[in-house]
Amino acid sequence: MITQGISYNKILDRVRETSGGSRASILEKQDILNVARDYGLHQIQSRHPEDSISVRFIVQELKEANELLFFKDQGVIDSENPNIDKKELALGFMKQGQECWFLNHLTNTETLQVCMDSTHCISQYAGYQLTTLMIVNDCNHGFPVAFLISSTINEEIVKAFLVKLKERVGPLNANTFMSDDDPIFRNAWKVAMSEVGAPVFLNCSWHTDRTFRKSIASKITAPTSEKAVIYQMVRALMDEPDEQIFNQECQGFLKYLEQAGFSAFYEYFRKCYLVEDRVKLCPKCYRSNVTITTNNHLESMHKLLKYIYLDGKKVKRLDHTILVLEKMVNDKLYSRMINLLKNRTVRRNKPHFTERHRQGKDLEVIQKGQGVFWCIQPRM
Repeated sequence: MITQGISYNKILDRVRETSGGSRASILEKQDILNVARDYGLHQIQSRHPEDSISVRFIVQELKEANELLFFKDQGVIDSENPNIDKKELALGFMKQGQECWFLNHLTNTETLQVCMDSTHCISQYAGYQLTTLMIVNDCNHGFPVAFLISSTINEEIVKAFLVKLKERVGPLNANTFMSDDDPIFRNAWKVAMSEVGAPVFLNCSWHTDRTFRKSIASKITAPTSEKAVIYQMVRALMDEPDEQIFNQECQGFLKYLEQAGFSAFYEYFRKCYLVEDRVKLCPKCYRSNVTITTNNHLESMHKLLKYIYLDGKKVKRLDHTILVLEKMVNDKLYSRMINLLKNRTVRRNKPHFTERHRQGKDLEVIQKGQGVFWCIQPRM
């Protein structure tokens, strides 16, 4: 039953139902785990009992398959990237299916929308994170084209990863680059892809909103109701579609903060969101020609990885995470192939949808009559 992929809980229930009061009735889940471990029945086959050795075996497999982008081992100084600390570990890879999809996308589209973000809880080792580079196509579907697993996230490691990616697929002239509020990814992209034009850099609006909430809570000493008013004022600023009005309202908002005595949040907002190199990252008035507003594609993929492929558990071994990533990519590629063969094309957030909604809002099919009566236009 283990080799058939039946869950351990179902195996345990079935054994207890059929044991008939024998010794098997006192079987525990740990006993099943021990059997699977001792007989090598786990669905994910480690290359070696020692995690670090198993990871190096996987790295060698990736290298032989020409799927390895970048590897910096712990305790070793990388001659090409001497600024990366000796103690750090970094592994960047792109499977053949990912590379084929990416090259095909670059060939058949004029628009390149890039999303980049990290997630933790990918192993038992503190600080280890998974960084995903995702491309959003014209149908607003996201696909992960490369992964970076590292013991920490800093600009040097991300830059080294992107440089190796560029060597593989060529310079990436992105139209849009979206990440979280941390400038690490933006700065690394600017350096790695310096020979092509800079994209429109954007912050994920969801991350920005979360940052605003935390900053207002920590930097403003006032009743909750007043904090809520300030949050609504910030949201109104970020959602203002006209650039001139946005600039005017920003000055009024700063004046209000200064007069109200909220100096800590005043300085924070001015330095983090109104300086020249950051002012265009968040407001809606600078996103008029952009079709993505959040990293929801990446958030969805990371949740899929954690709660479906990793069963909502914190994986103890790093090699298991790498192998699960490979399986997830294969599943996505097969799913895409099946959708193409069955002509399942879902187009999301296309301009004609927006236009239909706009036209619907302008329809005057219901009009107020006299008293309690309403006039409803009959369907044509």
